[in-house]
Amino acid sequence: MSLAFYRAYPERVRALLIIDTGPGFKKDDARDAWNRRAHDTGDRFEREGLAVSEIGQPRTLHRDHRDASGLARAARACWTQRDARVIESLPDIKVPSLVVVGADDTPFLAASDYMAAKIPGAGKVVIPSAGHAVNIDQPQAFIEAVAAVSRRPDARRFE
Repeated sequence: MSLAFYRAYPERVRALLIIDTGPGFKKDDARDAWNRRAHDTGDRFEREGLAVSEIGQPRTLHRDHRDASGLARAARACWTQRDARVIESLPDIKVPSLVVVGADDTPFLAASDYMAAKIPGAGKVVIPSAGHAVNIDQPQAFIEAVAAVSRRPDARRFE
């Protein structure tokens, strides 16, 4: 969502912190498969409630959510993708960008590498012993990684 926001309103963004995510898909068939998974996850949230651990560990879901209805709607609306505009716009990003991913967030490791390579001057931090909710799994390591980069005198670029 932050990448799509930057694409729509670049003048309103001073920096990007991209956490445990991907840039979307260039190919229609890959995007369609992702969208099917997003809709299936929404259906599972409606059927199974917070027991679904698709987006995080159940302890995280139970602590931060009272019911799964909002998660079901988010899976169908926010996770789905319409086109390749976001992934194709990565080389045009002109603000400092930091990609952060948990070392155990296997589905998003390659996507993080891709974004860090395509966004000019982007930095990348991999947090050990963390999954898809890196800021929750390892909050202190996450804070330290972000703070270390933001304190650098050359923070315009995160290389």
